[in-house]
Amino acid sequence: MELRHLRYFLAVAEQLHFRRAAKSLETSQPSLSLQIRTLEADLGVRLFERTKRSVRLTAAGKLYEAEVRRILADLEAANQRALEAARGTRGELTLATSIATLMSYFPRIVRRFRATYPDVTLRMHMIHAVELVDALVARRVQLGFVQVPPNAERLLSEPLWEHRFVVALPADHPAAGHKAVNLRALSGERLIAYARTSSASIAAEVDALCTEQHFVPGAVEEVAETTTVFGLVACGNGIAIMPAHVQSVAPPGILFKPLDPPSARRMHISACWHRAEDSPLIAAFITIARETGLPSSEQPVQETGEIPVTH
Repeated sequence: MELRHLRYFLAVAEQLHFRRAAKSLETSQPSLSLQIRTLEADLGVRLFERTKRSVRLTAAGKLYEAEVRRILADLEAANQRALEAARGTRGELTLATSIATLMSYFPRIVRRFRATYPDVTLRMHMIHAVELVDALVARRVQLGFVQVPPNAERLLSEPLWEHRFVVALPADHPAAGHKAVNLRALSGERLIAYARTSSASIAAEVDALCTEQHFVPGAVEEVAETTTVFGLVACGNGIAIMPAHVQSVAPPGILFKPLDPPSARRMHISACWHRAEDSPLIAAFITIARETGLPSSEQPVQETGEIPVTH
């Protein structure tokens, strides 16, 4: 049985006349009659009752007509969905990023993407940078956003945003009233830092920045999550050196100050994907991310609000 048999059957079922059906199909009547007989033989049932004056559907033919119409409608819908997927207007895209990027950049980007591509399903995951690279290589996610282009031959990357580093202080810190902070003057204070096992690129940049600014911490406490850094700083457990975009998601009780002297060091966020990924949705999401995301150079350092301090 072939697809054309079903189309020939529907033409006869609609016309109930072989000559007119053959004309609509642009084929000969004998050829059409042969195709219908072949279909009936394959099914083992009669679909039409034929006389010299009329053609009628049998009970089996009427049921078969309804099923064939459903099958062809489903096939047409599947063809349309395949075309839309090839054009990048339908499908599924799996994303992964850090919590800071997810909360600062993604709300505006995702809303715009969904408005532009309403038939695309987005699945988002929060993954540490080190694990994210592994997930991309293993193709558990299609598109990831990481601090620097990963050193992985199987991945491609495109830089999107860059951020300067700022100092996060507790609200009652002695330097809270300063417009900018000299790191060297803070030497001896406890540093709350990103763990190398989860955010190796940020940790490396912070180390280099501390050397550049002659800052020697009294102690270093490494943590994996941005939220944990926030919590420890807000509690007065130490200070932190963080990329500027995290200030948009920080809780009350933390002040962010620029560096004095300023540093040319930046944290870069790149879009990364596997070389074998061919989904046009990747390029579509990156385009919207680039157009929607705020460049770090236009983001002022902000204070998240002070918690009253009692003595």
